[in-house]
This record gives sequence, structure tokens and C-alpha cells, in this order.
Amino acid sequence: MNQHMVRALVLRALEMGQKDRTPSTGLIHHSDRGSQYGSEDNPRTFASMGFTISMRRFGQCYDHAVIESFLHNLKNELIHHQHLVSREQAKAKISDYSEVFYSRT
Repeated sequence: MNQHMVRALVLRALEMGQKDRTPSTGLIHHSDRGSQYGSEDNPRTFASMGFTISMRRFGQCYDHAVIESFLHNLKNELIHHQHLVSREQAKAKISDYSEVFYSRT
């Protein structure tokens, strides 16, 4: 979690996921077409991690139905019922929600 969605944040999240989850080679990383995902050196970085890049097709909102459903639940079950006073508190609550309450797998 950061104040801005930048390429470094994406790479840190990928590195954390690779370290914490040890995914199999060939994992498909699906994203929208944001500039933080589409930078020129991302294909090399993803390939070095054994990931395949998949990007949402232009104008196809249904490509992200699963994550949009999760974010809807997160907002309705947690965010709209909390008064979060800091980024660290939000980070802790969201982590607890996604890792413990919502799904352990």
C-alpha cells in the first residue's frame, strides 16, 4: 500500500507474493492496462520471476470480474464500517480481512 500507484509498488507486491507464496513457474499475472503494469522493462522482470503477463483487453470490464467482486466485498464488509485514521491502520485491517476473514487460500 502506498500513496501512489507506481511501478515500484507493483514490483514489491510481486516480490512479496513470490516470496510468501512460492508460485509455480508459469503463473499468469493478470492486470489492467495501467502504466505501472505496462512499462517497457516489466516483461523482463516478469519473465525472470517465471510469470506470464496477461493484460485486460481495452474496454472489457468483465476481464476483472473476480477482483472487482472482491473489492466490492472489501468495501461493503470492512471499509464503509470503519473510521480508519492512518495508512498503517488501513493496511493492517485490509491485510487481516483478506488473509484471515475473506479467504486463507
